Amino acid sequence: METCLLILFGGGNSLDQYYLPKYPILLFLTEFVSVLADKQVKEGGDVTLCCKANTGRVTAKWKKNDQSLQCVADRHRIYRRGTEFTLEIRKAEKEDEGKYTVTLQNESGSASCSAMVTVGKTQRMEDSGVEYRLLVFFFPPSPEPMITALQNFTIDEVTELRFLLHGPAGAGKSSIINTVETIFEGHQFINCLAASELTDQSFTKQYEKFPVGTLPFAFYNMMGLEDDWEQGNTVVPSVYLLALCALCVFLLFLNKTISVLSKAGKLAGVHQNDIIKALKGHIPDDYEFQTEASMSVDNRYYISNPTLNDQIHCLISVIAADKVTLMNDGVIQKMKTIRAEASNLGIPQLVFMTRVDQACLMTQKDLTKIYQSKKIKEKMKQCSVRLGIPMNCIFPVKNYHEETKANNNLNCLMLEGLTQAVYSAHEYVKNHSSRKQ
Repeated sequence: METCLLILFGGGNSLDQYYLPKYPILLFLTEFVSVLADKQVKEGGDVTLCCKANTGRVTAKWKKNDQSLQCVADRHRIYRRGTEFTLEIRKAEKEDEGKYTVTLQNESGSASCSAMVTVGKTQRMEDSGVEYRLLVFFFPPSPEPMITALQNFTIDEVTELRFLLHGPAGAGKSSIINTVETIFEGHQFINCLAASELTDQSFTKQYEKFPVGTLPFAFYNMMGLEDDWEQGNTVVPSVYLLALCALCVFLLFLNKTISVLSKAGKLAGVHQNDIIKALKGHIPDDYEFQTEASMSVDNRYYISNPTLNDQIHCLISVIAADKVTLMNDGVIQKMKTIRAEASNLGIPQLVFMTRVDQACLMTQKDLTKIYQSKKIKEKMKQCSVRLGIPMNCIFPVKNYHEETKANNNLNCLMLEGLTQAVYSAHEYVKNHSSRKQ
């Protein structure tokens, strides 16, 4: 005798029936235990891309540059062993370069991860020996000239220049504020609480202002951007799905209730419209964000007639260098929407690319060689392509993380980006003020 197990997954109006012998089989949501890693290889070398899932009850589809992968006989091999999924590229050619994505799918939904494959000539990939951007590292390294220039910087049009940090959760927005404060205070500064780099959940919950000492600059920090949990995809935690399966077996009369629960979506992270409202100056300091809905004009805290002092003068996107290719397309699209609105408002935009030491071993050993690293340049290109922002607006930086003492090379990198942000914001303020006169 067979047991009919009714399992409901979001995305339809009816139940899918699975006839199982004797005992029900519980389907797990598809999740990655390990993801694809970026690879660099010389021409003629072999590449292996491998990931691991939490279950083997999935099908795998591979893509290159968002198109179905066209395998070439004797050069491409796709296989799986248990819960491991592998793509091998033999005798790599320049045409093999690109973004490779694997999508794992079963009845519970799907999950994807991507990696960049870079194919170079026989020279060492990591170090070209030629600087592609000049940054003056004094010997011994000293950030003092840039610090002095910023300390002497004056503005007349507004009380302070405002920089808004935004980007994925865990990219290092709060750590940037702590790093800048550390540089100007001369000692380790941890006023802006930051989450561990291992988390992908936002630690910041409010719209917080962080002045830079007594300087006429202020950073604004907010919740990180996260992808919305979409209907029909991975929308429910695994434990909850198991409970749902049990309900389907033992409480069939609750079908309608379960259907409603399974279809329910959930928003995560800050709402993109709240970031746009912050750009325009509608959101006050210390406002606590609501993930369920954007701030409405009827909200008692809404600033109806913001002045230039209330508005943001420079938008800084924060992206982790070692996670550029792993960023969810939903988060990228949100960032593009926000950038488009900032462009319409004439607000200058920069990218601070963090965690450069995690993306390049040479840079990890010696920050002064950051602009000789082909790996860092490749990450900047990937960032430029995904966000649609020019290369000269991307600044690779490193935050204070493990260090307890000042690192002048680290300081120089951060000050280079901050100096550009100050001059860009000041230019925007001057132009905006002249138009109003």
